[in-house]
Amino acid sequence: MNISDRILEQRKIKGMSQSELADAIGVSRQSVSKWESEQSLPDMDKIILMSDLFGVTTDYLLKGIEAEKKEASSLKIDPLIFVIIASAFSFVSVIYFLFSDERKDFWVLLCLIVSLAIYFIGLVITKNSTRVNKLFWTINIWPIAFSGFQVICSFISYNVSYGILRYWPMLYLPQKTYLEYSPYNINYSKLKGQYDKALGLFIILWIFYLVLCIGVEFIINRKSKKSLS
Repeated sequence: MNISDRILEQRKIKGMSQSELADAIGVSRQSVSKWESEQSLPDMDKIILMSDLFGVTTDYLLKGIEAEKKEASSLKIDPLIFVIIASAFSFVSVIYFLFSDERKDFWVLLCLIVSLAIYFIGLVITKNSTRVNKLFWTINIWPIAFSGFQVICSFISYNVSYGILRYWPMLYLPQKTYLEYSPYNINYSKLKGQYDKALGLFIILWIFYLVLCIGVEFIINRKSKKSLS
C-alpha cells in the first residue's frame, strides 16, 4: 500500500467524496483524483492537513508506519483466549451433571449462556471469525450439546418416566430393578412399558447426540479445508 492507496482508504473511512476532501484542504477535485491514481503527489502542507483531517500521523500517510503498529496491537488479542474462557463455562455445565444428584437446570443454562456470550464477544473483538468459529465449535459442540440435551430431556423424563429414567436421561442407563422395587402403585405391564420407553429414549438420545456432534465436526473440518485451498 502506497501513499495514494492510504489517501483513498482514509477518505473512504471518513465517508468523504473527492470534492469534499478537496474543499476541506483547499485544492481542486482533480488534484485529489491525481493523488489517488498515482499521477502526482501532494505537497507536504497538504499531507499535514490531510493527517489532521483523517486523524492519523503524517508518517502513516507517507510510510504506513502507524498502520503496521495497529496491526501488531490487534494481534495481541488472541482468539484462543475467548475460546478457552468460553470452553471452561461449557465444561462446567457438564461437571454439574457428573458430580451432582440435584436438578440444577438454572445453573447449567446459565453456564451455557455465558459460554455462548463469550464466544460472540470473541467474534466481535478479534474480528477473526474463521479461527474463533473453528476452535470454539470443535471443542464445545460436545459439552454444549450434551448439557443442552440433558436440560431439555430432564423436563420430559422427570414427568413421564415414573422413576425409571432419572433426572439426567443420558447419564443413567434405565435399570430393570425399578420393575421390582418401584414405589409407585402401577401394574407390572404398565411399568414394563415405561421401562421400554425409557430405554428407547436413552438409546435415541445417544445416537442423535453422536450424529449431531460428529456432523458438526465434519462440517467444520470441511469448511476449513475449503478455506485453505
